[in-house]
Amino acid sequence: MKFLFRTVPVVAVLAGAALAACDQSQPPVELTGRVKEVVDRTKTTQATYAVYNWNEESRSGTPVLEWGAEFHSGDKHRVETPRDRVIADCKAQTGAALSLTTGKTVEGPFVARAACGINDVTRAGVIVRSTYAQNSPEGRLGLSSEAVSVLSELPATDMFDKASLARSYVPDRFKTAPNL
Repeated sequence: MKFLFRTVPVVAVLAGAALAACDQSQPPVELTGRVKEVVDRTKTTQATYAVYNWNEESRSGTPVLEWGAEFHSGDKHRVETPRDRVIADCKAQTGAALSLTTGKTVEGPFVARAACGINDVTRAGVIVRSTYAQNSPEGRLGLSSEAVSVLSELPATDMFDKASLARSYVPDRFKTAPNL
């Protein structure tokens, strides 16, 4: 799965900024120049898209490979993995996240802040590759994700409300590892 480790300088800068911004004890990172332009584009896109990803994540030091997907239309955003489903209104900064592991749903602006925007993007604001590392001297890999398909149509239009968290909208063909 060599393709999962490809990164570009923008990813490193953006992931560092995102992780630093998550630390509430530190002042927010001031984004400038091209980095600010890219981050702003991901947070304000009005594009309609479905992105199907293949992810590598480190859990207790063990690499785990799994599918993921992001859907966007107007201000509405949705993220799915085998363990979670998240919906958000990026403009209103509201959202809900369902843990399929625990069955619990959490709601609030923090969900939208986590779901909306950041990392490698197309001109339309579609995130196609991202890498997160721990905010520590070791900087261990937390998650690496790369798109295997970017489509301009959504699998459904009713996928952005809280009731929609009860089902997956990811087609089965994107829930298996891509052929390399």
